[in-house]
Amino acid sequence: MLIGYMRVSSDNDRQTTALQRDALLAAGVDARHLFEDKASGARGDRPGLAQALDYVRPGDCLVVWKLDRLGRSLSHLLAIVTALQTRGVAFRSLTEQMDTTTPHGSVSNVDIDGNNTLLIKAIGVTISTFETLPSGRPIGLRE
Repeated sequence: MLIGYMRVSSDNDRQTTALQRDALLAAGVDARHLFEDKASGARGDRPGLAQALDYVRPGDCLVVWKLDRLGRSLSHLLAIVTALQTRGVAFRSLTEQMDTTTPHGSVSNVDIDGNNTLLIKAIGVTISTFETLPSGRPIGLRE
């Protein structure tokens, strides 16, 4: 079963989970299996994430729209994904195309017994790619 998790950083009206919800539904997640938070990813008390993690069972797959929706730090992401794998729960990030349910998934070859090198590398590369992307208008167009 596919279980979806979505999060926005603020509970004001300017941020909405509509885009994430649409992507998760298009990926096959049933609307009854969607969990949501309106809180910073750095916060430890995210009830929607806690409910999603409690809800998943072995054989299920936790699906997020983007890695940064699950957690902001590499150590937090690593802890969550490793805990899921230990419980027999797969993980998929739609934007980064990380999918532990496929034979060639970005983190599917991780040895749960302690060798998390591939997982750390896959998540680290994904995060660094998004952190180094230029933002804003090109310099020549700022006048």
